[in-house]
Amino acid sequence: MTVDGSRPRLPFAGELSPGVVRLSTVLDIFGDHAGDRAAVLEALRQACFLGAAAKREDSAERLKQQRTRAYNVVCGMHDYELAKDDKLSELGEQLRQTADDGQRSRRFAKHILIKLHGLELLAAVRSLQARGVRVTKKSLADELDLAGIDLPRATTHHLMMVAWPREAGVVGAGSSNYDIDVAVLRDVAGVDLVDVEEWGSLSDEQQAFLRSLRRMAELSGQVQFKVKDVVDQTQVENGRVFAKPDQLRATVYGPLDAQGWIRLVRASSGRGGKSGDLVVTDRLLDTALEALTGYSSAGVPPDIRRHLSMSLGEIMTMLHSDNTHEKGIALEVLAVRLAADASLAPTKFRLRSRETRGAEVDVVAEGAHLQHSRWLFQCKNTPKVSLSALAKEVGLAWVLHAHVVVIATTGVFATSVRDFADQTMRETSLQVVLIDGALLASYQSKGPSALLSHLKKCARDALELKASQLDRAVRE
Repeated sequence: MTVDGSRPRLPFAGELSPGVVRLSTVLDIFGDHAGDRAAVLEALRQACFLGAAAKREDSAERLKQQRTRAYNVVCGMHDYELAKDDKLSELGEQLRQTADDGQRSRRFAKHILIKLHGLELLAAVRSLQARGVRVTKKSLADELDLAGIDLPRATTHHLMMVAWPREAGVVGAGSSNYDIDVAVLRDVAGVDLVDVEEWGSLSDEQQAFLRSLRRMAELSGQVQFKVKDVVDQTQVENGRVFAKPDQLRATVYGPLDAQGWIRLVRASSGRGGKSGDLVVTDRLLDTALEALTGYSSAGVPPDIRRHLSMSLGEIMTMLHSDNTHEKGIALEVLAVRLAADASLAPTKFRLRSRETRGAEVDVVAEGAHLQHSRWLFQCKNTPKVSLSALAKEVGLAWVLHAHVVVIATTGVFATSVRDFADQTMRETSLQVVLIDGALLASYQSKGPSALLSHLKKCARDALELKASQLDRAVRE
């Protein structure tokens, strides 16, 4: 969580604390009264705070305080990402369906540790302990401030957050006990504090470089890349992340080589040279980046993953196989490669459901650059793609809340397809990207740069087509 896009912050817990409420009770209340704020508040008051403010003689004041505490639970549920719009989030629903209290506590603790800066919180605790400083409300807040975590003045957000990992056994029992059980931490979060400290010692640009490189390695099945390609991909994903782009060897990949994250081969001389290659080391491949950064691997199906190391030339050759199954695999591998080289993370494969009425999407990919975007990829191996193929994908895009539709073909597109693509972009919020056989041939010979150039051109064309939308809105 961040404040106005600046320093990350810890969430507001309110009364959402294991010492105040039972998580299963709160989850059930939100599930039973989904979307009804008044009903949720009253049910929380009745279940959790009916005896609160008992010493107040004025019944109206007692009721007010009870309702305030119930409201604080609601705020905590939203800030801890267990609810949205007074309904259980996907995480909240998963926790509600978890029958075992211990397992529920561990799953919630994992979410806090990985997604809500809980690991940074424990690293701050460990740092104080290593220096022999007693962990208190103030000392922990000061340590978090030094670590770049934003906290309101006089807050207890950090103390409340520790309570949930404590219930899961990650932290010792008792409010004054901050001893961290390293074995339980690794079991719950998949990392230990050494991992957190080593990753945290890297600069933002070094971390961005390694995240992009790890994704490239996983989605290509390769371990050796041109330094320039990794730099370019990192900038596509993160914008102007490099503070001194003319000194990358000295500030980014030189230090990463020295620390064993990568191995430079045939590297250029000079401070900022981007020529040469690098090899991904086991240290990077074995690091639990999902736990440390929220990074998630694509979850590529095994039959596709086996072919990810194929070159584009080999993929195109496979598309001409006499084996229908092999052709189908080649199309899906091509979709993954297109998504990866566009700096997108594939999230769903062969998506087919009632919502899509049986229609299938090769790959759904997502990116979080300046904003989140969802892309649908469909690859065709036909001489000519007809209008119906694009119409089906546009319909799926609305069902799946996608922003961009990509159709690639080894052949050509009918004129009606290009006309409909323009009409769709002119009249809706969708963008359509068409990749024909000629562009695939350029992509095969020139690599990702050909694809990125085409995507940039498509974005400019979409911008021009959509300009009329603003004109119409003003007139109306």
